[in-house]
Amino acid sequence: SITRKGITDIENYTPAHIEEKYGLTPDKIIDMKGLMGDSSDNIPGVPGVGEKTALKLLAQFGSLENVLESIHEVSGKKLKEKLEDNRDLALLSKQLATITREAPVEMKLEDIAYQGIDAGKVAEIYKELGFQSLLDKMDD
Repeated sequence: SITRKGITDIENYTPAHIEEKYGLTPDKIIDMKGLMGDSSDNIPGVPGVGEKTALKLLAQFGSLENVLESIHEVSGKKLKEKLEDNRDLALLSKQLATITREAPVEMKLEDIAYQGIDAGKVAEIYKELGFQSLLDKMDD
């Protein structure tokens, strides 16, 4: 879920929502970001390519790599130039938008399951920070 305006307007980014909103499957979002970038994540994308153009290109070619392999078929001289001049930046942007799932995580979910609070440690922290009202609630 993404909070849009304040805390009242929330958009649930389910696969169906992404398909409806962008006409893409979730795995193609990284291709879209490779083309248009994402300033909130410091992903540059191809300068001058926005969401509409990125979606149009992906609808036509299917992936960023296919777009770059088929630049000669892209309509518009300026767009062709942007894609040619920023090929490496587009590929880097897609890489930056890709979540690496091969991280060597050695623990299992069961290993980190919540076991309840250690009241003694929590009380120490509350005392150190002067959280008297929270300390009082622990006694209830």
